[in-house]
Amino acid sequence: MYVVIALLVMGQAFTLYKLFGTQPTATTNQPSGVTNQPDLVGVVIGSADVGPSVGGTVTQVGNGTLQIKDDKGPTDNFTTNADTKVQLLGVYKDKATQQSELAAYNAQITALMKDPQANKAALAAMQMPSIRVITAGTLADLKVGDNVAVFTNGSSNTAALINIATNVPLPTNY
Repeated sequence: MYVVIALLVMGQAFTLYKLFGTQPTATTNQPSGVTNQPDLVGVVIGSADVGPSVGGTVTQVGNGTLQIKDDKGPTDNFTTNADTKVQLLGVYKDKATQQSELAAYNAQITALMKDPQANKAALAAMQMPSIRVITAGTLADLKVGDNVAVFTNGSSNTAALINIATNVPLPTNY
């Protein structure tokens, strides 16, 4: 019985070898008709102005401080100031709007990538469109119990951006 199984496995291996040949090899040849690939050294698309984020529920807010508790239990403390940007994440956009915004974003990226070195700053400033309606808020919009994502500048605990998520249901066409 083991001999039959071994012969079947060897037969399958031989068949696959004949079908697919040897291992594929990478090529550095440029596609047909392309004479010059763009220089992408140092080009970043959509670099963030803010660093890591922490998500959770606001437990205390006021006097230039924000305290949130994440789902795993730890409490994080942040400093807020006049430079802290607040965004209110509202209702979800319908699929047609999302697709339209994404198509426009992709068209912009394609146009800018024709000369990525000359368009470095514009490419770095590009941000993916949001699936939710975003409106500007203020620190006064923060309330205990809000679900938030807090983004900081690098390793500091100063909140650079706070997204306040409203609990809205998904649209019915999802």
